[in-house]
Amino acid sequence: MAVELTSSRSPAKTHHDRAAARRCCESPAADGSMRFFRMQELWDLAKNLPTTKVRLTEIKGFDDVHWFGGPRNILPTCRAIAEHARDIFEADLAYPIILAPDGEPLDGWHRICKAHIQGIDELPAVQLKSMPEYRWRLLVTGEEIPIS
Repeated sequence: MAVELTSSRSPAKTHHDRAAARRCCESPAADGSMRFFRMQELWDLAKNLPTTKVRLTEIKGFDDVHWFGGPRNILPTCRAIAEHARDIFEADLAYPIILAPDGEPLDGWHRICKAHIQGIDELPAVQLKSMPEYRWRLLVTGEEIPIS
């Protein structure tokens, strides 16, 4: 799963607003489009799940590219890196990361990075029992269309 910002150039938005607007995308289809859900949808699903602790060394994908590349070729420009650095700095480690049924992080990469920087070995986490249905598709043009 890739996490993508929807409108990263809005400094007036709060950290929560920026996080809620992020997309959790699947791998691209042959045409480059990706089905996705918004973080708010994942937060709602995880709200009443039990919280456990997960060690950073056990988190899948920590050495993979999550915020850059992809079919829209999002580049790691200085601005893009600075925006992620800001979100890492502002991340609240009290909120649990959200894991897919297979253990892959769906939400929480900024918290994972902050914990790594601060030398914290484990974070609170919730794990979904099943994945929600995708409700949106992101086209390579950046347009979002509902899935019927």
